[in-house]
Amino acid sequence: MLQLQGLLTDRVGLCRGWGRPLVAASLVGGALLLRLWLGPWIAGAQFITFFPAVILVTLLCGTTPGLIAIGLSIGAAGYVLRADGFTAPEAASILLFVLVALLDVAVISALLAANVMQKAALAQVAELNTRLRQDEAKFRDLIETAPDAMVIADREERIVLVNEQAEELFGYDRAELIGQPVELLMPSRFHRHHAGRLGGF
Repeated sequence: MLQLQGLLTDRVGLCRGWGRPLVAASLVGGALLLRLWLGPWIAGAQFITFFPAVILVTLLCGTTPGLIAIGLSIGAAGYVLRADGFTAPEAASILLFVLVALLDVAVISALLAANVMQKAALAQVAELNTRLRQDEAKFRDLIETAPDAMVIADREERIVLVNEQAEELFGYDRAELIGQPVELLMPSRFHRHHAGRLGGF
């Protein structure tokens, strides 16, 4: 649902510049027409059609147009109420509408801001992953082109990387060495002395 805002702004461009208040006015105008049409069936629910308009405007165009939509909704609802006779309870309902609508705008704005931050974080993670892959490729190239035999083991003393010179020196194919204990490449008399040395680093 939050991607709807990006869809509208990217493809249609209505929510840019002067388009934002126009979207707000259009949706609130539509809500007013719907409210007038539904009038006989929803007496006492003056703002029933304006809440969706405020929510949609905020979702599609952002916080400021959402606030504009609240103001326009108050004016439109005031027009409806004046037609029926404006009373004190209706003034209280306007106040309640304003409070709930402001809460809606605040929540949606917070969600949109969180969505933007999440997208930025994901883009940063993707960039870091790209750099990591590039650095790993450079490291592997460095190991592979080294003039000496190189064997790299993890903390569990299992071989994780060997170069071509190591294959030639030890007489094993790298597929045979990867995942094997590093002791495989040592004379048996050194096994006891070497055991556990890598794990200490």
